[in-house]
Amino acid sequence: MNDRLTKLQEKLAEFEVDGILITNPENRYYISGFLGSAGYLFITPDAAYLNTDFRYIEQATNQAPSFEIIKIDSELKWFIDLLIKHRINTLGFESEDLSFAGYSRFSEIIEKNKLNKIVNLKPLNASIEKIRAVKYMDEIDILKEAIKISDEAMNTIAPTIRAGISEREVALQLENKMRELGAEGPSFDTIVGSGPNAALPHHRAGDRIIQKGESIVIDMGAKYQGYCSDLTRTFCVGKPDETFRKVYDTVFTAQQTAISLVQQEMTGTDCDDIARKVIEEAG
Repeated sequence: MNDRLTKLQEKLAEFEVDGILITNPENRYYISGFLGSAGYLFITPDAAYLNTDFRYIEQATNQAPSFEIIKIDSELKWFIDLLIKHRINTLGFESEDLSFAGYSRFSEIIEKNKLNKIVNLKPLNASIEKIRAVKYMDEIDILKEAIKISDEAMNTIAPTIRAGISEREVALQLENKMRELGAEGPSFDTIVGSGPNAALPHHRAGDRIIQKGESIVIDMGAKYQGYCSDLTRTFCVGKPDETFRKVYDTVFTAQQTAISLVQQEMTGTDCDDIARKVIEEAG
C-alpha cells in the first residue's frame, strides 16, 4: 500500500493541487488498505491522514499503518485544521464521487472559517481511477484468485442446472459456492436469465422455472480481498436447436478472434470492434 500512497503523492504536482480529499470507498481502500465503511483520506505531498469516526479507530490503525488516524465528528473541525496546518491553497476532490450536498458542506465550512479567499476546491475527474488502471503484481495475483473462484463455482454448479428449478435457486447455489471457495461474496447480484429472460443483459434472477430446451445466460463474479471477477456463460438445458447452435458458435468465434488479436495500447473499443465485425460478417 505504501507504493500506492507514494505514487499518488508524486502525482499531486501534476494535478496542480496542494492536497487531495478522497471520499470514494474503493479509492480509499486502494490507497490506504482501510476496509471500513466511513472515512476520508486527506493527502498532501508529505503527509497522509485517515479521518474516521470512533467506530473504526482501531480498525483504521491496524489496516492503514502509513496514515495518521484522526477521530472525526460532525463539525468537520479536522478538515479545517488540516487545511490550515498544511497551508492548502488548492485542494483536489473526487468530483465523480462527492455529492453536491457533500461539496456544499465542505464549501460552507471553508467560508464559515473565513478561508474561502485562500482555499480553492478543485474537481479531479477519475484521477485515482487512472492510477488504479495499471495493476501491481499483487493485484494481478488477487484478481487471478477471484477468477479462479468464480470459474470453479461455475464448473461445479453448471452440471446441476436442470429443468424444473428456478433462476433464483441457481443464483443462490452459485453465490454459496463462491463463498465456500473463499470469496467475500458476489461481485454483484448474480444474473441468471432463462428463456426470454436470457435476452435481458441485467435481468435479476427470479422465480421463473427453467424449462427444457431453453437457453440460460449466467453473469456472475466473486469478490476476493476487495477485487472482483466477472464471468458470463451461456448454456442450453437439453439439446440446443440449430439456431441456438449457430448463434453460439458465431459469438464464440468472435470472442476468440478478438482475444487472439489483442495488442498492447489497444482500447476496449478496438477489441469490441473486432468481435462485432466477425458477427456482422456472419450475418
